[in-house]
Amino acid sequence: MAKELIADFSLGLINRTGAYYICRDIIEECADLFSDVYCWRLNNSYASNDLARKISGRLMMLEYRLLGGGEIFQIKASRNADGARTVFMDPLYVLRSPLTSQDVVLCHDVGPITHSDLFDEGTVALYRGAYNKIQSAAPGIICVSRTTADAFQNIYGDAFRFIEVITLYPRPTPSSLATEKPETVTKPFLLSVGALEKRKNYDRTIAAFYEAGLSDDYELVICGPRGNSAEAVEEAVCDKPEVRLLGRVSDAELGWLYENAHAFVLPSLLEGFGVPVIEAAQQGLVCIVSEKSAQSEAINENAILVDPTDIASIAKGMRRALALSETDKQRFIDGAKNYAAQITRDRFVREWRALLTREIESPSPRPAALQTTAPVQAIYESSS
Repeated sequence: MAKELIADFSLGLINRTGAYYICRDIIEECADLFSDVYCWRLNNSYASNDLARKISGRLMMLEYRLLGGGEIFQIKASRNADGARTVFMDPLYVLRSPLTSQDVVLCHDVGPITHSDLFDEGTVALYRGAYNKIQSAAPGIICVSRTTADAFQNIYGDAFRFIEVITLYPRPTPSSLATEKPETVTKPFLLSVGALEKRKNYDRTIAAFYEAGLSDDYELVICGPRGNSAEAVEEAVCDKPEVRLLGRVSDAELGWLYENAHAFVLPSLLEGFGVPVIEAAQQGLVCIVSEKSAQSEAINENAILVDPTDIASIAKGMRRALALSETDKQRFIDGAKNYAAQITRDRFVREWRALLTREIESPSPRPAALQTTAPVQAIYESSS
């Protein structure tokens, strides 16, 4: 007998990063497979109304911090339907809802557990409670990268209904968009794009830029919205005029930055997948990213790989990127582009549709061992 599928898109009330857009794509492209989509205690329309979203998001997080995983006032909504399964678009939101082995949870990363120093104590406590609940219920788990799946299994084991990997994809960038030069950029530059968060490792990136001896001839341009490390980054660059902290930029300005940068540098401490590095490579930039990470997986190691905890290693990577011959530079770029051509949005949607259809049509549990959808498995085998 077919089972109903319901999507918990509570993520959409507080998140406008890459996770939001990929979850929105799943919901929109697979709309015919969901009988209901809700955000916290509200319907999905609140995620698209900016004012309602912000107010609802604050109220939701207040409830989470006050009640945590307690059973009082849990969210049941339309999930009382017989045999209904819920697809949670982020692990956090299982805390305030019933959770069974027949549900599905999308795991972007396990950063609050593995890198708790990068998050505030409240966030760590909430995610720890959510993951403990997930471990106890043993639902189906979808991870956005093999790196994330490995990290999840190392902590919580594999005793789940299933654990699968559906790799993310780089968003297409319009080539016809008119570009605009940011006024404050005056010299050749290295580019870093991402929110001002601790996990983006900007303190070491800035230190490495100076250790590499690049400040006479180059600038380091950082653009992205404010995050939990904004004040620290702003303080770090207040006496460093060669570091251009642009904040959030327009699409036209970002297009110009991609077109004119000499390299892309983002040796992140934590990523669930690493979409920004693929997008930079598609714009023709050699990328300097963290070794043995979701970033290096996302670009299939067609980048200069560095130790993100070692300033000297990052500095060496910067110097190497700027010294590459045109042939070596093109080798990195072509390799990254060829890999990105395999992990497309169409492939992503197709694999999600296959998984959701299977969930609707087949009520029987699946083996707990890690499984990866066939097209992505082929990519890993071809690149090994």
